[in-house]
Amino acid sequence: MNSLDRNESSDWAGARIVSALGLAALFAYFLVYINIRMLPDAKHHHLGHFGDFATFYEASRAAIEGRDMYRPYEENLSYVYPPLLAVCFEPLAHFSKLTAARIFLPINILAALAALLLGAREMLRRLQIPLQSGQILAVALFAGLLGENELRNQLQAMETDVLMLLAFVLALVWLDRRPILAGAVLGFALNIKYLPVVVLPWLLLRRRWKVAGSLVVCTVIWGLLPALAIGWDTNLHCLRIALAGMLKWVGVVPPAEMQIANVHDLADGLSVSITSALARILRHNGQPIPRAMPLAALIAGAGLLLAWGVYRRNRLPFWKWPDSSRQSRRPFAALAALEWVTLIVIILAFSPDTNPRHLVLAALVNVAAAALLLGPLHQRGISVVPLACGTAILFFSFIMPIKHLVSEQTAHLYFRYSIASCGLLVMYAALLWSVVRYIRAGGDAEDAGFPVIMSDAF
Repeated sequence: MNSLDRNESSDWAGARIVSALGLAALFAYFLVYINIRMLPDAKHHHLGHFGDFATFYEASRAAIEGRDMYRPYEENLSYVYPPLLAVCFEPLAHFSKLTAARIFLPINILAALAALLLGAREMLRRLQIPLQSGQILAVALFAGLLGENELRNQLQAMETDVLMLLAFVLALVWLDRRPILAGAVLGFALNIKYLPVVVLPWLLLRRRWKVAGSLVVCTVIWGLLPALAIGWDTNLHCLRIALAGMLKWVGVVPPAEMQIANVHDLADGLSVSITSALARILRHNGQPIPRAMPLAALIAGAGLLLAWGVYRRNRLPFWKWPDSSRQSRRPFAALAALEWVTLIVIILAFSPDTNPRHLVLAALVNVAAAALLLGPLHQRGISVVPLACGTAILFFSFIMPIKHLVSEQTAHLYFRYSIASCGLLVMYAALLWSVVRYIRAGGDAEDAGFPVIMSDAF
């Protein structure tokens, strides 16, 4: 359904009020709590907590004053992204840091709330679940509560991953109906962080030519746009520095005289990706760290084979899909939602550097789980146990290690072996099984024309 059901069932009418109040309370808590943390505290001799916002703020001030935005403004603290973000922050850089942070915080909070609501609506629509405002709000609240730890950490750090989350959600919403906009928003996100580059191979595999073309073209346009503010030569210089930092992750060492962005090491102790865990193990055993990348690719490839096996067992096409004009039909609308979540899992679990604050992107994973757990699985006679267990494992693997409740050795092991990403992979396996079973139970595999697609696929 493309519009909300006007005759909303009584089951969800009450949930609408409760869920709306719950969402309002959750995000009001974020707003008040983080504003308090930003206040100077003379008693404890600190000027307020601004998280990573200070990095963007200082880079923007450097851009305005014609200084190098990639020079550290404090020890080991420097801007590492393409210049677009720093230029976008320039209006805020004319205010004091506290005032600028207080302006940016509500923007980030609204982006997070919009991502949850739009994500819930789109996930329900793609899973062919009747759209009711109460259910949309309930899914958004459930996902918000599951990800409260990640949302709070992200918002109080005033990072940009909430904006990345919203970009991924908007791209999914526009994927079928407005492909040019979908590519444009992904191109914008790619000029903030490099994560959406993972989407391009999927777009090509799924014959989403318009979105892929728009992504490539708009990435270039967004990348060159800061030249209007900082000049052509300066913009190209900044892009070279940022890209050199990214290439460092994959073992491409730039010339010694070339300035590169101060990105974290592949084996950085705070990264919770599988790739970083492998790098730390290799370093501990005296092996070259760059070998972690192909090893991580092998693990990701094993996951791909697992997904292919699950698709095949449930008679769903994996490799060959119809052209994009037919992918808004069943079962492809639901499969696209599943695979969009898969891309998020790949980004977080196999990135060269996944800081715990980046885990807020998994909110879309929680949205998919909440959409299925709040009734649809049970209604189609599918066990909720695997997905409920996967959701619980994800929740506890993300909130650990809890300070004052675990030893330093336990916390060390948590980061060393990237337990958060391990929990994410377990959750993905449960979600994969649940979604394909849900599609199969709904008869989507027997839709008109599907046997022809199946014969092409296998």
